[in-house]
Amino acid sequence: MKVVLLNPPTALDKKTFIQTGDHPPLGLMNIASVIKKERHSVEIIDSSVERHDITDSVKAIMRKKPDIIGLTSMTSNYHIVKSIASELKKVSNIPLILGGLHATTMTGSCLDSGLFDFVISGEGELSFTKLADAIDKNKSKDIPGVNYLIKGKKKINPSKFIENITEFPIKDWSLVDIKKYRPSNASYMKKPAISTMISRGCKNGCTFCASKSIFGLKFRAHSEEQIREELGILKEKGIKDINFWDINFASDREHTIKVSKIIAEFGFSWNITTRCDSVDYELLRIMAKNGCYSIGYGIEAGTQDTLDKINKNYSIDLIKKTIRDTKKTGIRTKCYFSLGYPWQDKEDIRKTIEFAKELNPHMVTFSIITPYPGSDLFDDVKSKLISSDFIDMTHRSAKYNVSKHFSTDELISMMNKAYTEFYVRPKHIIQSISSIRTFTDIKRMIQSIDFILGG
Repeated sequence: MKVVLLNPPTALDKKTFIQTGDHPPLGLMNIASVIKKERHSVEIIDSSVERHDITDSVKAIMRKKPDIIGLTSMTSNYHIVKSIASELKKVSNIPLILGGLHATTMTGSCLDSGLFDFVISGEGELSFTKLADAIDKNKSKDIPGVNYLIKGKKKINPSKFIENITEFPIKDWSLVDIKKYRPSNASYMKKPAISTMISRGCKNGCTFCASKSIFGLKFRAHSEEQIREELGILKEKGIKDINFWDINFASDREHTIKVSKIIAEFGFSWNITTRCDSVDYELLRIMAKNGCYSIGYGIEAGTQDTLDKINKNYSIDLIKKTIRDTKKTGIRTKCYFSLGYPWQDKEDIRKTIEFAKELNPHMVTFSIITPYPGSDLFDDVKSKLISSDFIDMTHRSAKYNVSKHFSTDELISMMNKAYTEFYVRPKHIIQSISSIRTFTDIKRMIQSIDFILGG
């Protein structure tokens, strides 16, 4: 069987591509490794990095003459994926399989579209590969995680949680052109740079987070041998800097120490995202010693009341200590905040902005809270959403406004004002200038601020 996997465009405007960077399709690469292990032929088409539009994507797929077509989708680009599927249906009867976060969280509506022969929920390595075998041998499609319509009725087969991800081979880097990828301007220090993941899941269940719907609440990591193997491949390909996309990189302290030392063996510069309660000063010191230069923290709010309501499970004081300790080790800090929770009034948002200024991280992101399918927040507000087409469902859009106090325009105005207040301050400007080491730092800082301020 010849399988073609498509990473669809994340957007159709080039400005968005430039702002967000280009990231390899890690999920498809994981699935491709397992498909190859089962002796099927597989290719990946990355329409995002190739800047394909809908027509380009369809032509690229059909040129490969596949037996099976796999598509992945986030909620934010589901409308694009539907258009690609619609065009494919016009020119072929090749089975279309949809997977990814949106397929997992909105399985029923994806089936109702009538565009997909199968919709996979959950992690796709086993379910996709078993489905490919079933199609090849014309066997039963009743496989965990594989959902389809039969005589107009939905056949739902609940997905099976993968307890041990070390049973799978590492992602297949031979199926993509690594030279075409680069993280966003704020997520690398040296070039060539790349994004990857070596673990899945987060033990916490924040109310706004949709990732738990596909990755669960259990932290699972690749083995030390697998990590060495993948990092060795990236080193051979000339990579110097790694942006780890793991949801909570430092979830397991001992694992983090071991991984930090492994990364140092290859001489990479690297950055991560983690939680404030996953690190301590000694762990941060070890990470810094082994090449970690930046950490992103999901702070989200500046009041204890909102932190409690969104189930962050840590305190304002802990956040302050973590940022202070991180800076002390020389690691740069990024802090992510969200505005516009249903209960947030002007005072709560003002305290969040002031808290960001008090913490004074090297970089800050203010977003408008978005009720992504799969999150507890979506379940709470889905019946009240004015729009439910999922178009432009991003953290920089207020189209899916859940606030009880502010209009869409008011939220956007507050977000823009928060950025201006934070960045146009002598204290932050001095900190930014003092952290400059190379001309690349200057260029990257200008590009990042241009993105942040909507330039």
